[in-house]
Amino acid sequence: MERMKFGKGAVPSIPQVKDGTFHQFSTLSFTPQKGDFYACTVAHTALKDPKTRFWGVSEVSVSSADPAVFFGVGLALGLLGVATGTFLIIKGNQCN
Repeated sequence: MERMKFGKGAVPSIPQVKDGTFHQFSTLSFTPQKGDFYACTVAHTALKDPKTRFWGVSEVSVSSADPAVFFGVGLALGLLGVATGTFLIIKGNQCN
């Protein structure tokens, strides 16, 4: 194995499997900030070239349809409740 570099706070973990193979994991604890950019490079003898994966923090936007959907579902359930209550009151009065 080549020398591995772990950033500040990285915790390497190498659980051994019965057949002699292993998977290597490394984790970092951090809070992503807008505009951050991350990269991970893996070099291994089984790979022709080192593999690099890049990540960027993207903004999560809330769809403007979400409040309308919640309102619509709430309104429909409310009207269904009123209709059911009215039906049960009328049926109850007819039985007495």
